[in-house]
Amino acid sequence: MTAVNILIYLLRHDLRVSDNPVFHHLATVKDHGFTHLLPVYVFPAHQIGISGFIRDGSKSPYPEARSDLGGYWRCGPHRARFLAQSVWELKESLQGLNSDLCLRAGSFDDVLQALLKGFSDKQQKVGAVWMTSEEAVEEKRDERAVSRVCSEVGVDFKLWQDEKYFVDDRDIKLGNAQNLPDVFTTYRKSQEPLRERPRLTLPKPDESSLPAYPDQSSVAAQAEPFEMSTTYDDLESCLLKPVESVLNDVPKLPDGAKSVHLLDGGEIQALNRVGHLIRTGAISSYKDTRNGLSGVDFSTKLSAYLALGCLTARQVHKEMVKFKTARRTRSRRYLAMEPEKTKELGPEGYKGKWKTATKGGLDEVAQTIQRFLSGTTGMGLIDASQRELLHTGYTSNQARQNVASFLTKHLGIDWRYGAEWYECLLVDYDVSSNWSNWQYVAGVGNDPRGEARIFNPVKQAFDYDKDGEYVKTWVPEVRSLERLENVFQAWTASHDELERHGILDNVMVKEPIKKIDFSVEGMPKAGRRPYMRRRGRGGGNTGGNAGTGSGGGPPQGAPGGPNGHAPNPLHHEAHNRQQRPSDPYGQGQYGMGYRGGFGGYRGQQQYRGYRGRGGGGGPRGGRGSYNTGRWNGSYPPQNPYDNSHLASFGQLPTGDVEDAIEAPQFVLQLSHRAGLVTEALHRLDEKNRLDFFHAIVRLARGGKLFGMHLPPHPRVLDLGTGTGIWAIDVSDQLWEGSHEHAIVDGLDLSPIQPRDYLRPGGYLEHVEIGWKFFSDDGTLQPSSSLAIWSEELHRAMRRAGTPLDVDEETQSKLRITGFVDVTESVINLPINTWSDQPNEKKLGTWFNGGLSLAADVMSLAPLTRIERQATGDILKLVRRMKEESCRLSIHGYCKL
Repeated sequence: MTAVNILIYLLRHDLRVSDNPVFHHLATVKDHGFTHLLPVYVFPAHQIGISGFIRDGSKSPYPEARSDLGGYWRCGPHRARFLAQSVWELKESLQGLNSDLCLRAGSFDDVLQALLKGFSDKQQKVGAVWMTSEEAVEEKRDERAVSRVCSEVGVDFKLWQDEKYFVDDRDIKLGNAQNLPDVFTTYRKSQEPLRERPRLTLPKPDESSLPAYPDQSSVAAQAEPFEMSTTYDDLESCLLKPVESVLNDVPKLPDGAKSVHLLDGGEIQALNRVGHLIRTGAISSYKDTRNGLSGVDFSTKLSAYLALGCLTARQVHKEMVKFKTARRTRSRRYLAMEPEKTKELGPEGYKGKWKTATKGGLDEVAQTIQRFLSGTTGMGLIDASQRELLHTGYTSNQARQNVASFLTKHLGIDWRYGAEWYECLLVDYDVSSNWSNWQYVAGVGNDPRGEARIFNPVKQAFDYDKDGEYVKTWVPEVRSLERLENVFQAWTASHDELERHGILDNVMVKEPIKKIDFSVEGMPKAGRRPYMRRRGRGGGNTGGNAGTGSGGGPPQGAPGGPNGHAPNPLHHEAHNRQQRPSDPYGQGQYGMGYRGGFGGYRGQQQYRGYRGRGGGGGPRGGRGSYNTGRWNGSYPPQNPYDNSHLASFGQLPTGDVEDAIEAPQFVLQLSHRAGLVTEALHRLDEKNRLDFFHAIVRLARGGKLFGMHLPPHPRVLDLGTGTGIWAIDVSDQLWEGSHEHAIVDGLDLSPIQPRDYLRPGGYLEHVEIGWKFFSDDGTLQPSSSLAIWSEELHRAMRRAGTPLDVDEETQSKLRITGFVDVTESVINLPINTWSDQPNEKKLGTWFNGGLSLAADVMSLAPLTRIERQATGDILKLVRRMKEESCRLSIHGYCKL
């Protein structure tokens, strides 16, 4: 019998099984010598409150995990919940590999001593203790404490390289921290070549490839007075209990406000988020949207996953390279590793006579800090960001810079109050990023401009919150004010207006902490303007002539022409762009939504289609949906349960053409007779439609992007650039050839985001499916699987803040917005073919098939992530629900 040799792996910010060097080594190297593996996660008492694990009212042997200056909890409720989710998901992932994760609370050295003693008492050998090395001060202190414990008992201790970063530390070759440049740009330029050859990601271990988990009886129990949780709900409750008071006495969550960080923690959720960013194309627009304030996808929201090690930067890079369109946007430039500047810089970057709540002016400074933290300063952008942070644990990078500048440069208060508050509340807190960025903005870090860099929060609000939407969302007191300058500083409104709106006596009006004089003279007015993208290597999409970039209207029979058929694009000549095609249906508002009909193909002297400026034209309204490229017709199902006639886009014999679009978004039926695409059932948003037909045209042209021979180093103008895909492909082709100095410009009339597409005379059609089941004859019982599935799904989505219920206020909201002649129609959707009416029977065939296909994907995410149900139980419920939906004795229906 082989002697027991146990390896203890202490995890910290490496909460993942894939791209994990320790797990990879143990799963692939056969002679590592360990018979058992004990992965351990310790909730460190000095960094997170652990008194919730005390069950009997005893006192904790550790001091509370509070910050040095402000006395704030070091890990507030938002990050505590995200951490609990991440740790528990790792535990479940390891269980899926026939291993487990041991959870403990306390200090690393205390926990390790107890585990080592427990194994020793059972006469089981511990061969080594491993950790991943980290660079921050407290983390280094923990490593030294673990090393001392191992040294005392004669156990080997090893630190593994932290591989969360895109560029591996071992490849940097700087020697020591003294060789780091003082300016980040200098550092970045010296290291950028390493981006071209990052280390490869490491695969997830195979099932049962890790050493066995030790016998539970030999693993020492959690040391008293703590009692470790055995369920996720209890774990979350114990971590949240000490910090419940953080959100006491804060402004209530405004109506209509919701988090832009509706993401759960964990490795699986992190990889799903990366997949979402790539599938939707959001990653491609990161450079243009990263300074936004509102919305789920204006930034990647990967920071919390990267901070806890649920995800690595090179995993993100790998997925972007796999999807070449995203890679071509050069988004990976933002994955370059920043030099790590920890808390203790010089000492803690402290200099100057900062105001603090422990020196002169105690009452005034303390009150100012409290109003700053709670978002009642009277500075709209600052208050909106602070309230968003309080309620959600997240606020944008642009807002964070303004908040830091306001506290330090405008109020002159010690920057450490802000850094500690962010440590408490940020769901994506990272020690190096948080402390070095606060130092940078405060002027005591590595900013060569130092104290001279000052953000004007009023000007910044005008620049980045052009309609005041962000401030009005989070500061409801100013929603009724009409002028933006009043929204951003309420005290600037007239006495009569403030009195009329009931905020004359509001503290933000009566006693603003800071008044900033700012003139709106010369501020740009909102409205449409020509939209231009310019890239050296990249650009827009749709064709144009090199040099002149001329386009034109289509001849008869061109895509979008009266007959609606797609001719061979190689056979078209150029047309003057003033020769607009006539309305294909003889009615509607042509300039409102016509986009070149079926294809909008691009290339040398090829007609792309007049883009238009709005939407709402044509007999179907909206965005000119008479456009034949939008598949307004219907296709009878061959069999709603049979997908064998469908093929994935990857099967098209197009070389690398398919790389230009998001393959998973499209399901195609191929015509074997003509070798052409004859049907497209895909997402009908404008971006995917344009990119989709770009790929079709490249296929039709044998992969060519243009037909002429280009002179050396040409300038290319892409008129009507749309999503930018044609110009990106052209710039890539030129750079990969001998035209490295080529310039590709993309010019468009306006962004393609779905807004401002209607003008008076257009109309909107809004469709909702209510996923509640009804029956008029009692054949659908409340105890049926159909009813239970529907109720559980609705409950989960309501908890998530995105209810599935049909919005009963839609009509009134449309009228308030300015719509007239608003009507509502309700159509019953039979769950199967139980009806005797031919039309309803056919509708039941379609809906039953759609329900069968959609039920799994609709159920798994909300019921596992929100309701915390087991996947097996969910699939059993869905299976029973599908079986019931096919019973003709149940006369059920949904409402459309």
